[in-house]
Amino acid sequence: MFGAIVNMLKRIIFRMKLQAMDEQWSMRFGYCFEMYPPSFYYLHTPEEQEAIIRRDVEAINKMIDQL
Repeated sequence: MFGAIVNMLKRIIFRMKLQAMDEQWSMRFGYCFEMYPPSFYYLHTPEEQEAIIRRDVEAINKMIDQL
């Protein structure tokens, strides 16, 4: 029981740190130079990152082709 509470608190603290990191990233114009905030790379495996990036790039290319 106590271990579950400790693990939950660790996850909450980790998410709070990620949120603070993302806020700093956005305040320093991270959106201009990178596609995703830093938390994206902590929350997804490299395989998931590759699939998401590929999907988003394909969507962007479709939008460009429609112009």
